[in-house]
Amino acid sequence: ENVNKKLEKILKIGSLPPLFTTLRVNNLHLERKHAIKLIQEAIDEEERTGLKFEVKNHPELNDCIIIQNFGPFNVDTVTEEIIVDHSCGMSVLRGSDIYSTGILSMSPYVKVGDLVSVYVDVENKCRRGLLTKDFHGKKFFIGNGVAMVTRAAVFCTGNNKLKGIGVRMSECIYRSPQLYDLLPSLIHPQNLPSIICVHVLNPSSDDLVLDMCAAPGGKTSHIATLMGNKGCVVALDKNRNKTETVKRHLEKWNISNVQVHHCDSSKNARQRNAKILKFKRESFDKILLDAPCSGLGQRPSIINDITSSQLSSYPQLQMQLFETAVQLLKKGGTMVYSTCTTNIYENESITAWALQKFKNLKLVKQDPHLGSSGWIVEGLTEEQTRLLQRFDPSILLDHDNDDDLQDHHQDNEDYYYLHHSERYDIDTIGFFIAKFTKL
Repeated sequence: ENVNKKLEKILKIGSLPPLFTTLRVNNLHLERKHAIKLIQEAIDEEERTGLKFEVKNHPELNDCIIIQNFGPFNVDTVTEEIIVDHSCGMSVLRGSDIYSTGILSMSPYVKVGDLVSVYVDVENKCRRGLLTKDFHGKKFFIGNGVAMVTRAAVFCTGNNKLKGIGVRMSECIYRSPQLYDLLPSLIHPQNLPSIICVHVLNPSSDDLVLDMCAAPGGKTSHIATLMGNKGCVVALDKNRNKTETVKRHLEKWNISNVQVHHCDSSKNARQRNAKILKFKRESFDKILLDAPCSGLGQRPSIINDITSSQLSSYPQLQMQLFETAVQLLKKGGTMVYSTCTTNIYENESITAWALQKFKNLKLVKQDPHLGSSGWIVEGLTEEQTRLLQRFDPSILLDHDNDDDLQDHHQDNEDYYYLHHSERYDIDTIGFFIAKFTKL
């Protein structure tokens, strides 16, 4: 029963956007106090809802900026409608306008400048170009906006790849600042646990560092900036197009100490004399394995259509990647394993498996440690779980029943964490971090 209640809370909080936006500053080229000033001025100039977004520094992360969002709001619907895909809708809930490519359906007589109500296709059943009156599937209202295009411009032959803003949002049920393309060479929107993850790795300027699954490149650029654009970072991804995305991001940030390669890290573990490109075993001082995962910690996510077979496939892939990482890590080196899922079988269970399989690995303390402890599973002691870092925003739902929580969980670490942490450190995506050293 407790497991089912926990799962229900995880799914519920997963459908809601975090009420904080976090940004990482390129402190190789801009001091954070100057970044805060520039961002505040840009937001105040662009703001169209009358809300006052406050931009401030994170007190424990010297390259992180926090902005508190607002919501939920009650918004009245209007007659004209559009329907967007799930990815587009989730971006809107995090502060984005709607690009024409995300529009699936539109009322027939919408004109430029009309106020329209925006819905998300919850079940992925809306055919592109369908009239809204002919769609009978499940949809979720996310707010109103002003149409910047007509139906004909979006769907008529020859215009299927229409680019640019299709709807400029004016009243969203959750409201975040408009940050699109704001100082792209100096500011990077990034979830807080992803920022913490690289600080935990703590790369230095003379390290050789491996980022095994680098795309889209946010953690790669963070590693490089913490190294002062010195040393060497090797960034790998198995998708060739994604490696180009990483390269473009690094170019924007004027980073030159990263080598980006198209390479499938998981296959190297099966080779007797495992090598990645020119690097031999025990080559790297630090390794980040931000592993492919089920993504069950991503927020917001109104739908989750992952199958049981897909879910069960991730631990096997993660173990293959882990084997490669251990082979390539120097003795005395540091490895960080992370995921953006709340699935225990991809997090604590992988940690327990690794400690059992690789006797030369040891869990070590993380700094900073702003999340809660890990969950106890077979193969992990309570002391070891305290060395893990889990971001589980579902505990925020307990705040509404605070008296019950205190009565029944006096010794519960979640209760302590909830009442002794800043809300911006809790109201994040779901995430997991484990830090190892090789003996």
